[in-house]
Amino acid sequence: MAFEAMFAPIQIGKLTIRNRVLSTAHAEVYATDGGMTTDRYVKYYEEKAKGGIGLAICGGSSVVAIDSPQEWWSSVNLSTDRIIPHFQNLADAMHKHGAKIMIQITHMGRRSRWDGFNWPTLMSPSGVREPVHRATCKTIEPEEIWRVIGNYAQAARRAKAGGLDGVELSAVHQHMIDQFWSPRVNKRTDEWGGTFEGRMKFGLEVLKAVRAEVGDDFCVGMRICGDEFHPDGLSHEDMKQIAKYYDDTGMLDFIGVVGSGCDTHNTLANVIPNMSYPPEPFLHLAAGIKEVVKAPVLHAQNIKDPNQATRILEGGYVDMVGMTRAHIADPHLIAKIKMGQVDQIKQCVGANYCIDRQYQGLDVLCIQNAATSREYMGVPHIIEKTTGVKRKVVVVGAGNVAMDCVRSAVRLGASKVHLVYRRTRDDMPADHEEIEAAEKEGVVFHCLNNPSRLICENGRVTGVEVVEMRQTGTDSRGRSQIESIPGSERVVACDYLIAAIGQQVDRGTLSPDDGITINRYGCIEADPDTLETSRTGVFAGGDCVLGPLTLIHA
Repeated sequence: MAFEAMFAPIQIGKLTIRNRVLSTAHAEVYATDGGMTTDRYVKYYEEKAKGGIGLAICGGSSVVAIDSPQEWWSSVNLSTDRIIPHFQNLADAMHKHGAKIMIQITHMGRRSRWDGFNWPTLMSPSGVREPVHRATCKTIEPEEIWRVIGNYAQAARRAKAGGLDGVELSAVHQHMIDQFWSPRVNKRTDEWGGTFEGRMKFGLEVLKAVRAEVGDDFCVGMRICGDEFHPDGLSHEDMKQIAKYYDDTGMLDFIGVVGSGCDTHNTLANVIPNMSYPPEPFLHLAAGIKEVVKAPVLHAQNIKDPNQATRILEGGYVDMVGMTRAHIADPHLIAKIKMGQVDQIKQCVGANYCIDRQYQGLDVLCIQNAATSREYMGVPHIIEKTTGVKRKVVVVGAGNVAMDCVRSAVRLGASKVHLVYRRTRDDMPADHEEIEAAEKEGVVFHCLNNPSRLICENGRVTGVEVVEMRQTGTDSRGRSQIESIPGSERVVACDYLIAAIGQQVDRGTLSPDDGITINRYGCIEADPDTLETSRTGVFAGGDCVLGPLTLIHA
């Protein structure tokens, strides 16, 4: 089998996980019922289990105490026994499909909003507020420290009682544990600060309390960063020392590693790398941690396709690869790899629509996949071929969206699929691989045909009239210049017509004072080669410049 390294089982503590791919902890913003794992939450994760994932760690930044506010972004609330039956539903849904499920638990300390519903004052080791959230926080007192340590243990107990397979202690995004670690935040001179051992004590006591509560048969891991990327923060060498310190206790079953700290806007951008970042930009940090620890190392950041994952695993850089946003885009990624359908995977492109919504307290959705998180509404990820009447479909356009439409129509069992495009085949803007695949799948191309009007009977589309075009030269972009051939009208019959011809520009964010020239068609004027607009440093391309290129009269 191709990609064999991805499908090798792995032992994590007492757990055997069926493959080396996991969905790492992220905030979902679906725990809307007072922090409970709702039906929407359960079905979102169950879809990943159906799709073949080995392990999902759910509930990024799930809180252990009410003085770590969570309601403003609907994270999971482990501060109450009310969560236990909800966990049982989640565990049952995952286990019946062969996947394992854990949850990340934390106290976020200063890393939250000040208007956090249940609690007016945040806490941190030394009362230093965070640059991102900028909430005022008090210095945590020894009595509160011990109470929070107990909160962690009780949260772990609830996870175990609910049938989950483990917990992950978050010490990765400048939450309470790594706030105590970092000399940027911990200025204490008592037993909880100062020396290396003092700064490590809070995390160690949390780990000891959790392990004492759940025993050795329950999986306990820790997620850390590989380098805070601050001149006065924890370096990669510091993090290797910290990782080894906790690994040497023998109480950790795994260590997850993320590159970069997260308490400034610049470092926050590193944590969820968008499309401007290279593939796996912080793998070297996870590999550095793996060199000094015995526990399996997990890593996720910009690992989006099976070729990457296989290369990383075969190279021995880490023990499991996190493909988290990849599974938000396509929870059936693993199943499609097994079935040899790699070309049908919905690829994460790093648009970060998911994380941008989350940081506004909105539910996580995906720009690539409308079914993601709508499973509870009955929206399917896999659409079966029709068993009813087979329809004829016409798609107007020749970009990647148009190719996706025609190929989907073929897969869903349309009797005939036509693609109509006003220029030549060589002018098609879609990827050449998509064009060739569509032709092989039986799509009929009508190039140099311009749709002119819809044909309707009894209020339903029955066809589209097209006019044959001829090439008269090339424009400044090298595309065909065309003109219509009089008397060449003909009708392409169809039951459905899809217009994939570009979008009208929404200029709501632009004002006349911006100095950007808009042409008489309502589009932005830009140089066709450099994409530069009339304002220096501002560039525009695609539909913003071209607008919709085809007009169909109904």
